Amino acid sequence: MRKLFVFLLLALFGGPVAAQDPHPQFAAGLEAYEFFCSKCHGKDIVNPGVSSYDLRKFPRDQKDRFYSSVRKGKGDMPAWGDVIYPEELDALWVYVATRGGTEPFPDEEHSAKPAKPTSLVRAGYLTACLSRNAGVLSGRRAAGGSGFDFRVSEALAQSLGLDLDVVWVESEPGEESDPVHETYAMLAYGLCDMVPSHPLYSRAVGVPPTDKAALPRWLGMPEVIDAETQRRINAPPPYVDLEPIAVTKPYMRAEIGLVYVETTPEPKDLADVLPRRLAYQQGTLSGALLELDAPTQANNAKSFNPGPRFLWQLESGAADVAIVDVAAFDAHRHHNGVTRLRLAKWRHRVGMDIGIAVLEAANDLKQVLDTAISTLHRSNRLAEFAAAEGVTYSRPQFEGLQAPFTWRSLRETN
Repeated sequence: MRKLFVFLLLALFGGPVAAQDPHPQFAAGLEAYEFFCSKCHGKDIVNPGVSSYDLRKFPRDQKDRFYSSVRKGKGDMPAWGDVIYPEELDALWVYVATRGGTEPFPDEEHSAKPAKPTSLVRAGYLTACLSRNAGVLSGRRAAGGSGFDFRVSEALAQSLGLDLDVVWVESEPGEESDPVHETYAMLAYGLCDMVPSHPLYSRAVGVPPTDKAALPRWLGMPEVIDAETQRRINAPPPYVDLEPIAVTKPYMRAEIGLVYVETTPEPKDLADVLPRRLAYQQGTLSGALLELDAPTQANNAKSFNPGPRFLWQLESGAADVAIVDVAAFDAHRHHNGVTRLRLAKWRHRVGMDIGIAVLEAANDLKQVLDTAISTLHRSNRLAEFAAAEGVTYSRPQFEGLQAPFTWRSLRETN
């Protein structure tokens, strides 16, 4: 009955013009598409992508992701795993990968998936350490997670044909905490395979900066240290013997900008803020860059303690403009939907490319992650993730590792 229905559809309304020498499974794929998919994704795979995903944009090198989405469902799309036959799913992929018969089927070299890494903490899973409450970057939810880094981790797992497993870390910014040391510790302990939001900075990769470092707290952390945990770490505090780490290709760039109150003119650059009260954070890179700028230093600039409450100085009227990491503004906007603050277009020349930290010994994992990140760049999915999560996205510059910052180098750059 179902096949008869599809044949009637084709007879009445026709079908797409197939490319020459169509794939042997194309006809069956067209049949499966018309029956399962055309109502939502559009006849002849033509869909503007407003109410449902435009399958013409589906990456042709992500077959595993396509199979997973069809079987398990995605967003508003139901799961078809108990309905569609395996051979129908194979044919459906042929139809989608050929863009409804308008393009040749990708050859095996193009569509082949990279070998799954063997250096995984948990076989079959890509395990990521993410902060459970990092606003626009990552956040734990009742079902899954949210944030830019969570979406990136999810996409990387899909591209590798793995399920994503997240270890939610209790990050507590403070004078005694050091996120770079914690990253070394989490990877050395085997808590996860990767840690996103790691800088491509020469002092943050390679040989550990110290022999041991403390682990942060994480959800599910054992309250009592058992024999196995005791063997791997020194009880308490849980200090870990560190190992060298590496960082992948960058997937975003951290930049420094100017934030201003919406009722005042947008500053064009640092010199343009001279008539106004300028705020900066002590002990930060943005604060150091400001202090090196002599004309601005002579202005009515005031320093404040660093932290999430810094931009509230502008909200309360204690300052008119602030120099700050762009990510800090995104976080502030995320927690304050009615903010009066706006981000200026100007960016400082000093910035930092951001990648994903892995153990240096896990070179096979780094290689497949590098390939997957390159694919995300080409498909523009990173910018799409950022827009959906409220992140002001900047593409990395791919200049390799940033050399150590010194007063001289900052002065020459400023």
